[in-house]
Amino acid sequence: MRKTIVTVIVLGLVALGHTTWPFYDLYRFIGAIERSDVVEVGRSVDFNAARQSLAQQIVAAYFRKTGAKLGPLVQSMAASAAVTIADPILAKLMTPEALIDFLKNGWPTTAFPDGGPPGIVGISANSFGTAWQTFSNTEYGFGRFDVVVPITAPPERQFKLRFRLSQWRWRLKAIGLPARVQDQFADDLVKSVKITSPSP
Repeated sequence: MRKTIVTVIVLGLVALGHTTWPFYDLYRFIGAIERSDVVEVGRSVDFNAARQSLAQQIVAAYFRKTGAKLGPLVQSMAASAAVTIADPILAKLMTPEALIDFLKNGWPTTAFPDGGPPGIVGISANSFGTAWQTFSNTEYGFGRFDVVVPITAPPERQFKLRFRLSQWRWRLKAIGLPARVQDQFADDLVKSVKITSPSP
């Protein structure tokens, strides 16, 4: 009987630890953003994966802005080439310093000083609300953990942070951008493409 009780307690502690582990890494990451801790952010972000996720969103918004009509084959090719197309934006964004600026302020003010979309706020510990609000706004599964922030913002102003377990550490793999931020990046990309296009 005693062994059974001990086993139940141990299993309960393991389950509790497994449930709270991603939240611990989440708050450690947010703390690093608030402190502008470049080293910790560099360890907590998979920049290749995050770059790909941002590229796909920016290029999709770019095609919406330009009114391009793409067939399925061309869409597939465009998705695979998204990083190259969006490189003028991503080159300024995909460093620990720029990413900290972006997430802290809701827009990378240093890399894009002209200003971002109105009404978008950055991410901080306060933007997660209470522990229960954070938990209720997450999608949690084996090796995956997604959370939307700021919790109290309407969906069109929320970021979605996607973490995946990698080498015993929860790392940021993707950032779902609010629609307004996608559109702003697309506008900047349109300007960049016009500037770099050769004159006829």
